[in-house]
Amino acid sequence: MFNKAKKAERRELQRLAEQEERERQAEEARLRAERIARLTLEREADIARYEAEEFARLRLLVENGTTTYVHAEKHLPVDARMNVLGSAGGLTSLLDEINRHGLQGWEVVSVVPRTYGGFSSHKSAKSHAPGTLNTGADAQEVHLGGHVVGVYVLLKYAINAQNFVASEALVRATITELLPERLRAPIV
Repeated sequence: MFNKAKKAERRELQRLAEQEERERQAEEARLRAERIARLTLEREADIARYEAEEFARLRLLVENGTTTYVHAEKHLPVDARMNVLGSAGGLTSLLDEINRHGLQGWEVVSVVPRTYGGFSSHKSAKSHAPGTLNTGADAQEVHLGGHVVGVYVLLKYAINAQNFVASEALVRATITELLPERLRAPIV
């Protein structure tokens, strides 16, 4: 009898300890959820304050005559074979896309080819072992290799006193994209 009572008492103590542990974990989870909710509200307020301050700072710059710029990139698919450019949807469609951006005020700054493949090099007499890329002082040239599969068009949009109001949505979206790390880091 004494043994059964001891076992029952140990089971009851084990059950109580497990229940206490579950309650402790539930309380920790509740407190963590409350903390995250509070920090999320604080973060949202900090973001709103930062965005308002940054927008006001940019507005003041523009009102004082400074031109600010927003940059973007647009990928346009192309084919390395020239006959494709003359076909339907070829060069004309690429120019149409660039013109659409131009009519919205975007200026093309640069065009960077996107290739599928590797590099090739032409080396001088002092070349390195076969299969290595010679980029030293004696290297003659390095060429992009592979097939051109598209271009990245780098665009610039000027924001000045004349178009600031019309560009407000773009300015606000850019400010949101460029939030400092402290406002983008996950809340844990």
